[in-house]
Amino acid sequence: MKKTLIASTLLLAVSACSTVTPPTSYRPANYAGEAWQISVQRKQGAVSDTISTIINGETVSTLKLTLVSMSSNATGSYDGRTVSTDCQASSNAFSGAQQTTCNVMVAGERATSINF
Repeated sequence: MKKTLIASTLLLAVSACSTVTPPTSYRPANYAGEAWQISVQRKQGAVSDTISTIINGETVSTLKLTLVSMSSNATGSYDGRTVSTDCQASSNAFSGAQQTTCNVMVAGERATSINF
């Protein structure tokens, strides 16, 4: 019983936590339709974080941030437009807290900047 409890605790500690940012509304240039809802999802792992850009519920691109490489970018497309996401992580030396900023561009135009 004690071994099962220890194993379960370790598994829970190592398992990924997931965070999805609230959506940001964005309407591309020369677009008459409804505004897009853009959000970013971060799944934290033991060694790396996986960050996905989501537009209207559809995953458009995915990138990884690691302890070695705290910046990364990914490109995908949505509704025939190129979507680029550039993420940068930084750590606070005093508190150990990590902040990540992701800039999402649509067809070269800044759609949103998301911090979490």
